[in-house]
Amino acid sequence: MTSLEPARRFCLFTSAGARNLVRTWTRQGQERSFDLVVAYYDDDEAEFEALEKLSDRCFRIKGGKYQNLWNLWRRGDLAISAYDYVWVADDDMQIAPEDIERCFAIAERFGFWVSSPSHDPKGKISNPFMVRDNSGQDIRPRGQTGAWGDSQPGPDVIPS
Repeated sequence: MTSLEPARRFCLFTSAGARNLVRTWTRQGQERSFDLVVAYYDDDEAEFEALEKLSDRCFRIKGGKYQNLWNLWRRGDLAISAYDYVWVADDDMQIAPEDIERCFAIAERFGFWVSSPSHDPKGKISNPFMVRDNSGQDIRPRGQTGAWGDSQPGPDVIPS
C-alpha cells in the first residue's frame, strides 16, 4: 500500500506529541473502519516508533494538526480526498475505539459535512457551547437541534 492508497473508507488523523492518548483509540487485532494517520511532531524516538507500529501511516513533521494535514496533502503524502470522511482529532482525545466507530457511523448516516465531539468540562475549552453536560441534558440554547440532543460525542469529520 502506498501513502496514496487508503486501506479503509474513513481516516482518523492527528498531530501527536510525546504525551498523547493515541494508543487508546485502537485495540490490537480488532477490525476497524478507519485508517489511523499520525503526524508526529516531537523528538522522542521510542514514542515515534511505537506510534509507527500502531498507526497505518506515521509521519515525522512539525506543526499543528491542521497545518500538518495540509502539508502532508500538499506534498502528496496523504490523499485525503480518497476517504469518505476524515476526522481531525486532538492527540489527547479520550475516546474508546467503539465510540470512534459510532461517530463515523453517525456522520455517515446523517451526511454531516462538519461535526465535532462535545468536550469534557475539565479540559481546555475554546468554545463554551461545545462543553459536554454530564447530566445528559441538552445544554444548547432553545431552538437549536441536532443529531446529539443528549450531548453524546460526535465526530469532527469532513466528507471528501
